[in-house]
Amino acid sequence: VAAIVLAAGKSERFGQTNKLLATYSGQTVLARSLSAVGNSGVSPILVVTGFDHERVTFEASRFDVEIVRNADFEHGMGTSIACGLRALPDAALGVLICLADMVFVTPRNIALLLESFASDPLCIHVPTYRGQMGNPVLWPNRFFGELGCLEGDSGGRTILSRCKNDVVPVIMPDDGVLRDIDTASDFERQQDLPLRHRSRKLGP
Repeated sequence: VAAIVLAAGKSERFGQTNKLLATYSGQTVLARSLSAVGNSGVSPILVVTGFDHERVTFEASRFDVEIVRNADFEHGMGTSIACGLRALPDAALGVLICLADMVFVTPRNIALLLESFASDPLCIHVPTYRGQMGNPVLWPNRFFGELGCLEGDSGGRTILSRCKNDVVPVIMPDDGVLRDIDTASDFERQQDLPLRHRSRKLGP
């Protein structure tokens, strides 16, 4: 299973700073995200860049990743997914599509997705916490053609909504798969906000 890390966006809602290069717990947001993906066992890891390409590439290059530059990044996340898909090796059985600002996703979260995929490699495996779907999503190679045609900012949501019978929800022990950073206030607030963990009493 390969991984595509989407790191091409302008993060305009965050302000003047590229949020991926903001420091979180001693690491940049991008480094923290890449560390979790890199420690999960997926390979290869493709980082799709666009906005602020040079600085993002410099930061990402500290990890064992391949850089894929999306010249059309301004046309939306779908173009970055398609760009990453085109760079995947032919032998990839599946791909984990990750958002580069999800600093609370852990190797354990990814391991649960990989375990689920191993038991059903033809389905789409989506992390959930208390009934809410999150990211990253693990896609089997039979959907690569559709993912490679994505445009705009819809990402894979349109495919997920159309192919509900092919989706396997993977229950997560915490809400890290739901939390990302869009604005500077999100960033400040979440630095001190602990992960919520699933309670057996409350159920999934």
